Amino acid sequence: MTDLVKSTAILTEHLGYAPIALIDDIINAVNDILYKCTAAMEMFLTERYGEDTSIAEDEIEMGTAKLETLLESIVDKCFDKFEIYVLRNLLVIPPELISEGWIRLAHHRGVDFGVEADKSGELEKRIVELRREIYAQKHLKFLLQTQSRRCAKLLTILQGYKDSLSFIAEPENPAIKQALKDISPMNESILFLASQVTEMMGKIQSINASIKTTPLSSQLGKTGRDSYVNVFSKRAVESTGLQVAEIEGYKSQSQADAAKEAENLLDKS
Repeated sequence: MTDLVKSTAILTEHLGYAPIALIDDIINAVNDILYKCTAAMEMFLTERYGEDTSIAEDEIEMGTAKLETLLESIVDKCFDKFEIYVLRNLLVIPPELISEGWIRLAHHRGVDFGVEADKSGELEKRIVELRREIYAQKHLKFLLQTQSRRCAKLLTILQGYKDSLSFIAEPENPAIKQALKDISPMNESILFLASQVTEMMGKIQSINASIKTTPLSSQLGKTGRDSYVNVFSKRAVESTGLQVAEIEGYKSQSQADAAKEAENLLDKS
């Protein structure tokens, strides 16, 4: 870093703006005055010689434009010299004052600018780590804000559910009061119903599996009434002259069909 750059950096930090910006503002102010002068000159010539037919209006405009161009060139030459003089002699700090440390701003007091190379590397690493931490904190903040918005929406939905079920908290209907009283305490009642439903489903699945593995006709036993009915039925059939074997075959076929229909109904359930 050259002495001129160091000087410009210190002056910029001290003044709050670059020295060249001050010179540019001065030049712009002079140019504004120049343009006002040429506009006033054109207005004066137009009012004085506008009715003179021997002088055309275009001649006045061309003359003021040439005058404006001439004045601009003169201003540029003069203020180029002014800029060089100010930057070299006024808005500058001598190099020996900077190199020896005689020029130091108020907020630079107590700061050691002679940092060694190894310490500078450590500081660079620390800066990189801090930047990563800042980025991580920003990302975490974004995630937390997103979760906060989701929780706010969920809270609104739950509040709506709460309002729709407010009749349970203070029921006016005696039937609702009695129902709540019968199922209280609520948690134990729900757990008991869940266990009963689970047990019932287990039993149904066990019966269904048993029916699938063993035909229903073999699981149905004969009672005393069935034997009594079979004996008198056999006698009635023999008295008509029919063969008992044919009836037995038809009966066994009917029982098989009935068992099959019962199995199908249980499968559908």
